[in-house]
Amino acid sequence: MKLSTPWTSDVKNTDQRLGNQAGAGLEALNARQRDIVGLIMSKGFATVDDLARQYSVSTQTIRRDITMLSEMQIVQRFRGGAGRVGRTVRLGYAKKSVNNLESKQRIGRAIAAAIPDGSSVFLDMGTTVEAVASALASKERLRVITYSMPAAMHLAGRGNIDLFVTGGVSRSADGSLVGDVALRALSQFKVDFGVLGLSGFDTDGALLDFDMEKVALKRAVIEHSESVFVAVDSSKFSRKATTRVAPLSSAGVIFSEAAPETRLKDLFTAEGVRLVICD
Repeated sequence: MKLSTPWTSDVKNTDQRLGNQAGAGLEALNARQRDIVGLIMSKGFATVDDLARQYSVSTQTIRRDITMLSEMQIVQRFRGGAGRVGRTVRLGYAKKSVNNLESKQRIGRAIAAAIPDGSSVFLDMGTTVEAVASALASKERLRVITYSMPAAMHLAGRGNIDLFVTGGVSRSADGSLVGDVALRALSQFKVDFGVLGLSGFDTDGALLDFDMEKVALKRAVIEHSESVFVAVDSSKFSRKATTRVAPLSSAGVIFSEAAPETRLKDLFTAEGVRLVICD
């Protein structure tokens, strides 16, 4: 099969762009595998299902390709696909839960203070958002919708909180609920505040994360919230992830314990995004 795709030009430059990372191993790749590498270098991420459709092969064949490319350290394998190798290392949930704990608690308290009693709130998943949930527990007359079981546990059984947990499939250690059930549940609501966690920022400031199913939920939170609060500790300002969630302009306010470097801070200003330093 002849491969002709919009990213073919990236394939020609793949060796140069990867440098010593892949070494001479690229010469051992077949045409489909080289094209997959070019696509990932260009787009940042590719799913198994999309690649199987593109090349008219089985998902098992694509998974074998990705496994081989990952073992050669040409791409980085993730659930359901693969992305660029680089500063996209995904920390385990147990490690994230103790990393920058004090900073996350400060962010949690600041966001809780910005949400008036009587508000409706979406809570995303992630350890920083869990800190927000903990801080919200003392608020009055809140209606909270979440697909994060750990966040829900901070609020369950409290008479001052009406808590709705979406349902869905739990696949990862972070206790998040994903899939069509969760998405359909979110679509029933329009809330005052959506609180998002992120894995990083792109060079143009776009919001980034890893898991495609979780990204779909984050996009739904943005769509169905009057105001969007992004909760990130400052380590995320220099971190990359594989999937674009939304443009930077989707974030109304970004809460962090420290400011980013000047380039990213200037992007926030240009896009009208307010930065709150939580001290």
